[in-house]
Amino acid sequence: DFRPAGDPKHQWSGAWSFDDLPQLVDPPRDWVATANNPPWPGHCPYTALGNWSDGYRFRRIRERIEAVGKLTAADVAAIHADALHARARELAPVLAERARESTDEAIHSLGQILSAWDGAYTEDAIGPAVFEAFWDKWLKRIVQIHFPARLTGLVASKAGAVACRLLLGEEVSWFPPGSKIEDEIQSTLMEALDWLKEKIGSGPDQWRWGRLHQVSFPHPLAVLNDALAPLLSPGPYETSGGTGTVRSAGFSTAHPFRMTAGSTYRMVVDMADPAHALSTTTGGSSGHPASPHYSDQTQLWLEDRYHPLNMDVNEKDVEAVLFLQPQSNQL
Repeated sequence: DFRPAGDPKHQWSGAWSFDDLPQLVDPPRDWVATANNPPWPGHCPYTALGNWSDGYRFRRIRERIEAVGKLTAADVAAIHADALHARARELAPVLAERARESTDEAIHSLGQILSAWDGAYTEDAIGPAVFEAFWDKWLKRIVQIHFPARLTGLVASKAGAVACRLLLGEEVSWFPPGSKIEDEIQSTLMEALDWLKEKIGSGPDQWRWGRLHQVSFPHPLAVLNDALAPLLSPGPYETSGGTGTVRSAGFSTAHPFRMTAGSTYRMVVDMADPAHALSTTTGGSSGHPASPHYSDQTQLWLEDRYHPLNMDVNEKDVEAVLFLQPQSNQL
């Protein structure tokens, strides 16, 4: 029987056989995907043992896969690079309609920005900054109704499902009696606008996603000594994506909207031809800052491109193989 490891005081009381472990074998849909979402049905007891995403990344992957009959390596690479946020695409039009109902000219202009946006977190888009500013304030607003202030930050990150249902009109009992959801949305929009002006700038030209959503790759020594950063830490660079896009590029609102987490390695393999895979990483294959290979893959990563990862050393397109052999007296 399988029993989860951990603190004996909090040991799971149940026991499952190996056959009860999450599994998916030759599914009828002919594909398997996961993006930090639970890889099993919601009723499975394993859901009590983890912290899972809201599933929007997986839904977007499913949408992309099912849009084509047969996937090529290029198709899979394009899915890796997908920067459209399914949540934003679903909710931005609803939020835009509410904003356009406002008599406040500034809030009305937010509605126009969201109306013209397709939900993609690209460098030139303005919509992501507006939507994320609102979403952050909206999560905190709805959490504060039922939780103490000391728990707001913790609970807000888990309240996405309720926040969505409220905006879509599927949840009506969350706010106190007498409250109007329209007023709550308008107030949150104003709060988001004030935050954008205070933290970023007063005009939409300053809210461009690439200007805000930048990434650096800090070297541990540069973290200890800022003077070493220009030599050791590539960046900052503008980059697309966000928290919840397939092109994972999570960010913090503490330094809006600097990238703090994401995919450090991407790989595409055609199992019919595994000797010619594709890959890219955020830096390079050398740890020496003077090497030309210290960060020669960074631009590939930023542009969602790949280099060949040839697995067969007998292939003519493999230029050289390096063998390292210690001296006999060092063995």
